[in-house]
Amino acid sequence: MFINFKSVENIRDLGGIKTIDGHTIKPRLLLRSADLHNLTSDELSVLKEKYNLKVVVDFRSTKSSTLKKDKIDSSIEYHHIFALKELEKHSYTKDITCTPDEFFLNVYHSLAVKEEAINTYKKFLGFVLDCKSGAILYHCTSGKDRTGIATILLLYILGCSKETIYEEHFETNKFTRPQYEETISKIENLSEKEKDYYEAFYIAKKIYIDEYFRSIEEKYGSFPYFVKEILGIDEIKTKILKDRYLEK
Repeated sequence: MFINFKSVENIRDLGGIKTIDGHTIKPRLLLRSADLHNLTSDELSVLKEKYNLKVVVDFRSTKSSTLKKDKIDSSIEYHHIFALKELEKHSYTKDITCTPDEFFLNVYHSLAVKEEAINTYKKFLGFVLDCKSGAILYHCTSGKDRTGIATILLLYILGCSKETIYEEHFETNKFTRPQYEETISKIENLSEKEKDYYEAFYIAKKIYIDEYFRSIEEKYGSFPYFVKEILGIDEIKTKILKDRYLEK
């Protein structure tokens, strides 16, 4: 469910999403978004008063998190855990030498198998486990890729189907596709290369998530094994998360 903020892009509440066994994610507890550097004081008040926001997790690069600081106050616990070292040095720009799809396929592969990415998501899930009351909000720059992976993990652990996981991921496009179409409409003599660039920048694609799941299954054998043995979310932690974040 999208939250109607003017200054924060792609912000939504996972509340209301259904699990395979008929439970529903509780509202106002799990929030995902783009960065919060333009968050207004009124919007911060809404997050604190309506959602009881307690924790923010920032997956952006060190440079982005420093130059465009999240506009939150000291009452909210803040954690910066960048997802990939390679994104610290090589962010997605027109200067990349590979195709846009090649770039993002490599990012999603790295988010599945690189040690620093695995450690990041282990820490993230630890923060979710430690947040015993109120909401936790997690984000990257656009709320599409690094944030998308965090959501995939949460929804799987809470018992959502793969179909539901994909559907939630593509909710991003309801927000970003109009931006994409507006951007390309303003460019005269748009080349196919430029179109591909903006499409990959704005649009969440199935091939990227497919690559994430494929990479995990190739290296670890199965997604359930990866979550339990590599990320450390065993039956006890799974029950804690389900008891806290699900309702009938």
